[in-house]
Amino acid sequence: MQRKKNMAKVFKVVYVTILFLSSFLVLIDAFRFCINKKDCPYMECDPPKNSTCIGNICGCTLG
Repeated sequence: MQRKKNMAKVFKVVYVTILFLSSFLVLIDAFRFCINKKDCPYMECDPPKNSTCIGNICGCTLG
């Protein structure tokens, strides 16, 4: 009986770890790092904004 409880705890830890890591990877993908404007060609910006490199992170600016 004790063995089943320990296995359940291990599965919970693994499950929580997978959830945490997957959410962390989604957050990392949300930020696109760049050196110049050419590194941000696929950044989707609402018109009239254009994609550009601001402080080494892709962003949208007017102009």
